[in-house]
Amino acid sequence: MRLLLRLALLLALAIPASAATYYVSAAGADTNAGTATTTSWLHAPGMPNCSNTCSSTTINPGDNIILRGGDTWHANLNTAVYMGGNWHFTTAGSSGSPIYIGVNKTWFTGTV
Repeated sequence: MRLLLRLALLLALAIPASAATYYVSAAGADTNAGTATTTSWLHAPGMPNCSNTCSSTTINPGDNIILRGGDTWHANLNTAVYMGGNWHFTTAGSSGSPIYIGVNKTWFTGTV
């Protein structure tokens, strides 16, 4: 029985966790889940005004942060989406599991 339990524990530790993808758009809300284009966040983790679900989410190696194409975030008040200052992204990936911060060419606002 102990051998079976140890084997099960080793297998559980050996299975890699799947990467998460989070979406950020000027039309989002930080109270959203951030896990789909229809439930995007307004800010990305590390942006000063990131709050609620956005701020309580841990970005892990291998995760993706997708910014909607055509949106703009500003550090200055009274401009488009106010980010609230500089973006301080401190999470690190690894050579085998980088963190991607970028766009998905099929998700954008405006015209092509």
